Amino acid sequence: REIEAFMEEVERRLDCLLGYKRLLLAKDEQITALQTENAMLHIKLAECYGNSKRLRNANATLYRLLADANKSRKSLAPRLEELEFSIKILKEQLDILRNVVAAFLGELVLTSQEIQTAVDGLAEQATSYVISERVAAETDRQLIGMQRQLAEVTERYQVEKSRRKSLHNTLVELRGNIRVHCRVRPVLPFDEVGDKRNEVSSLSYPVVTVLDEETVCFRPIRQNVRGELPPVKMFEYDRVYGPDDQQPTIFGDVKPLLTSLLDGYNICVMAYGQTGSGKTYTMLGKDDELEPLYDDFAECAEVEEKEGVIPQSARELFRLLEDRNHDYLTYSVELSVIEIYNNQIRDLLDKNLKAHNIVSGRDGEMEMPNVKTKPVQSVSEVMSHVLFGMRRRVEDATLVHDHSSRSHLIVTLAITAVLRPGTMTSRLVLPDVQVTPPSSPSRPGARHRRGQFHTASNSPLISPPTSCNSSFSDFSAIVGGAVGTIGEGSVFKTKLQLVDLAGSECVAMSGVSGMGLRESSYINRSLSALADVLGALAEHRSHVPYRNSKLTYLLQDSIGGDAKLLMLLCVSPSQRFMAESQQTLGFGCRARQVQRGPVQRRRASSLQGQSSAPSSPGRQTGVDRSKSSPLLRQKSQPV
Repeated sequence: REIEAFMEEVERRLDCLLGYKRLLLAKDEQITALQTENAMLHIKLAECYGNSKRLRNANATLYRLLADANKSRKSLAPRLEELEFSIKILKEQLDILRNVVAAFLGELVLTSQEIQTAVDGLAEQATSYVISERVAAETDRQLIGMQRQLAEVTERYQVEKSRRKSLHNTLVELRGNIRVHCRVRPVLPFDEVGDKRNEVSSLSYPVVTVLDEETVCFRPIRQNVRGELPPVKMFEYDRVYGPDDQQPTIFGDVKPLLTSLLDGYNICVMAYGQTGSGKTYTMLGKDDELEPLYDDFAECAEVEEKEGVIPQSARELFRLLEDRNHDYLTYSVELSVIEIYNNQIRDLLDKNLKAHNIVSGRDGEMEMPNVKTKPVQSVSEVMSHVLFGMRRRVEDATLVHDHSSRSHLIVTLAITAVLRPGTMTSRLVLPDVQVTPPSSPSRPGARHRRGQFHTASNSPLISPPTSCNSSFSDFSAIVGGAVGTIGEGSVFKTKLQLVDLAGSECVAMSGVSGMGLRESSYINRSLSALADVLGALAEHRSHVPYRNSKLTYLLQDSIGGDAKLLMLLCVSPSQRFMAESQQTLGFGCRARQVQRGPVQRRRASSLQGQSSAPSSPGRQTGVDRSKSSPLLRQKSQPV
């Protein structure tokens, strides 16, 4: 029994083994099928990888095509606007032509009826032909008359345009308005920031465009908080320069002021704008390109094309002095180059960059006694000193500009005309002047009316020699028709101030810190003080805050009305500087509204009178500073 039980157990286990074997065979068949299916899936996966790679390549190609299409669309947008405008004009012309055709059709119907009527009789047809010839001849005569009238109207328009410009300049002279010119520079590489092409394109889109010679259009493309585009603004100035205008074009409108400089007026040319807007380039040019040319200086078109206002003004000044080189006058020109850095005045021609003080002179002028002046006789000498000062001017690299000026630069050219000794031994009388009787001679240092000369001689008055009559008319023109007497040693002084202001900047955009942040604070505060002064002058306030900044206090003569002031607004057209550009344009409009009254000419004085009586009042200017500010009634005090 045990054996039988054992055998049954063995058979049962064999049956189990056979079942397991059958299961293993089934599993093997399943594994084989799965392996086959896996191989098929691998094949399909390889095909999918290939298709995916082709699709990625096609997708990249499509993206490139899309980017090119977007770029082409944006580049063609101005052309599309032009075409739409042309289509609009063509539609208007088409409507006009349709009306003309309709009128012609009506006339054609009438003509057909006339022809049908004329067929009945040859005599009537001949008569109609003669009438038609007469009408055609009359039409030709009317057309010729209209063309003649159009030419006359065009000529009168040009004459009225030039007359309007002349009257506007005269009105500016009478009101004492500040001349404001605006220069819109081209879009530069540092205006484009970002990695994506569409971002670069949007940042380089010009938001400031030039419409004509007197109008600038500000077209913002950034939406406000309500999702709306701000309205387009128009700004009008005395002269507007576009991105294509070169340096000689800008100086062409500054050039007439230099003639006024020798006619007895102080001149100030000031460049204002945000950092990176091209102020230093406008006033000086690229100094790294000009400096090698001035080392071996020669007057050539290459130099003059790259020069800014400062070198071209010096060139024109010496040319005018050479033309006015009279036998009885001696001209001398002195140069000073200073900077206002962190509200401290530093002499860039002095080896020791120490701070200087401003004092109020005898005649109310702002003076700096310890600032060095260099006598100059040519434009090369002027530029050598200016470039020397520019190398010492404080500059720093910011996120906006690699060579950002951190100070206000003021270049002053002082012109002195002295009557040469030995030309006349006694005082000479200008034509058409009232002669002081010999019994009451003028005293040295006495106060004279505007346009008179100071003299140390009390000899009897005589008429000028015949050989000097023509020259005296020129000298009379220099002093603006002076009333009084001139004599040996008479001095006539004017000055030309060329100011390159530091650019206003947004700290978040420029990325400055530490000392740069302190410099930005002083720059923005001084420019704010300049805006406050112009606002006070525009509103005719009793107190003008000149002393709030060294910049406004030093330029008090020029800003307050003792000089012809030209402000050059330098504007960046890119969207990146949209807020700064709008602020600059608004500042120019406010400055243009300032009415300071007629600018007064400078008056001559005596060298001997200056040396012997330093405490006497030198001259009376057209602006009474003792009434405008009580601080100016005091004696000379450093600031």
